[in-house]
Amino acid sequence: MDAKELLISLRDYILHDLCGEKGTIPARVRLEFGVVARRNMNEEEELYYGNLLKELMLTDEQPGYIMEFTTSENNIVFLKDNRPLCLPGLINMMRLWVCDCLGSDCSHQVALDDAQCEKVRNEFLARYGCGPEECGVSPRGGAVVVEMLDSGGADWLAVQLGIVCISDLGAAFDMTVALKGACYVTGRLINKSSLIVSDMYPNDIDLLNYFQKIDLGDPDLDREDQEVLDDLRRNLYPGQYNAAS
Repeated sequence: MDAKELLISLRDYILHDLCGEKGTIPARVRLEFGVVARRNMNEEEELYYGNLLKELMLTDEQPGYIMEFTTSENNIVFLKDNRPLCLPGLINMMRLWVCDCLGSDCSHQVALDDAQCEKVRNEFLARYGCGPEECGVSPRGGAVVVEMLDSGGADWLAVQLGIVCISDLGAAFDMTVALKGACYVTGRLINKSSLIVSDMYPNDIDLLNYFQKIDLGDPDLDREDQEVLDDLRRNLYPGQYNAAS
C-alpha cells in the first residue's frame, strides 16, 4: 500500500465533492498521513517499525506525507451570513485541535450546533483558561483524525490520518467531506493490511448520524464506498452497529 498514492487518491476523491456539476466550492483541504512512534524503540521494535514503513512505502527519513490544496485563489472566503473565514489560519487551528484531542475525553466535533459548540467552548476554557473567541479562533466542523494500530499489537506505534476541510458552505458540509475521506482511506487500509482503527476524533455516537446523512444524501455513493462506511462503523462502534443491524 503506497502512502503517497493513497493521499493522491484521497485528494482526487475529495475534489470530486468540491468540484461538481454545479461549480467549484471555494475550499482549502489539508491531508496528513504517517507512522508515529510514541517512544524510543529497541532493536526488535525498530525492525517492526521498519517493516510497517516498508509496507506503506515510507522511510525513516520520510515516515509520512502532508498534502494541502485549495480550490480558490483567495485565502478569505465568506459564509452565507457574510462572516469571513481565513482558510490557512483555520486549517492550522483545526489540525492542532483534533491532534490535541485524540485520545482525550474531548468528545464532540467542532462544532455543529449550539449545544455541541458550548461543550467545545467549555473544553477549550478548561484546557487553555479562556474561551476560543477570546483567542481569535472559533470551534468549527471539518476536521477528523483517525489512528490505526497493527492488529498484532504494538500500541506504541500508530498510523495516523488527518483530514481538515474548510469551505464557504459551512461546518456540516465540511465535516461530511472530512468523514467521507476518512472512510475512504481507513476502509481500504483495514481491508488490505493488518491495520485496525483504534481511535478517532471526533469519536462520538453522534457520528452515526453523519453516516446516515451520507448514506441518504449522496446519490453518487457507490457500492465500494458503502462497504468502506460499513467497515469504519464496525471498527468504531461495534456495539451500536450490531444493534442497528
